Amino acid sequence: MTLDNIDRIAAPEAALLWRDYLRIGKPVIITDAFDDTPIRAIDSLAKAQRAFADMPLPVRNEYTGGLLRRLRAGPELTSGAMVAPFADYWEYVAANRDSRLMCVEQVAPDHLVALSPQPRLCAAHPLAVESLAADSLAPDPHALRNMFAGNRGNFAPMHFDGDCRHVLLYQVFGPKRFVIVPVDRGPTVAPIVNFATLQLQQLDESHKLDVLRSLGAYDAIVEAGESIL
Repeated sequence: MTLDNIDRIAAPEAALLWRDYLRIGKPVIITDAFDDTPIRAIDSLAKAQRAFADMPLPVRNEYTGGLLRRLRAGPELTSGAMVAPFADYWEYVAANRDSRLMCVEQVAPDHLVALSPQPRLCAAHPLAVESLAADSLAPDPHALRNMFAGNRGNFAPMHFDGDCRHVLLYQVFGPKRFVIVPVDRGPTVAPIVNFATLQLQQLDESHKLDVLRSLGAYDAIVEAGESIL
């Protein structure tokens, strides 16, 4: 159960995306941003296991738990990071359903990037987009391409990225829930640097929804083949 209050739209023109969403800090789910790219055909775990079976996947325990342990134990405590073939990771978490091992913000390998060319809506700097002709848009050379992977039940803690970039996340397979708190409500989640100390994952679902409503939060499920910005 979610609040299901994030707009779902087909990929808009860049100027509209900037005006109605990016400029005012409003998230949006885009249903077809990668429909014309090869990655769109890989829309299930089974297909991904075939396509990426031997791809090295750096994994580690969910990082807030590791951060808290390091704060308590000191810098000598290691992160426990390791690299496993993509298919082996999914076999492991299938047999260990409570595992907190996941791939977090790792640079996407070249063959994965080749399957998912930068979509047109990312092609221009938002401040300049209204003055550009449609046929003059080119891929942003400064864009970063990262990947994430995690089993059901895993999560990322509430945070904002330290580099403060706009992020377009494409969901290759499986569903993922997103909770986004408006910037002006940031102090209410008791942040330390860029992480909230409010631990939503520890609340039961009814209490969680009440808290999200009080925060004016956006909350929705992103499905395979969709993107969120």
